[in-house]
Amino acid sequence: MPDKPQYISKAGLKGRGWTDTGITKFLGPCDKTAANPHYRKAAPMHLLLVDRVMAAEQTDEYREFTIIGRGGPRL
Repeated sequence: MPDKPQYISKAGLKGRGWTDTGITKFLGPCDKTAANPHYRKAAPMHLLLVDRVMAAEQTDEYREFTIIGRGGPRL
């Protein structure tokens, strides 16, 4: 049986250092939406495939973007 796809929320991405600009530029539209498990009346969560996020983080273009955005190399 194949593994179930794993998703990360925009909030989770921001916890990894992503910005709204980076999400739009490197990931584009979300892969799935889901009800917010914490607040029933909140807007749906935008979820992205973890494999797609990890692939984007490995590109030279993304690495350069993060270095420039932070004013220097990440330590």
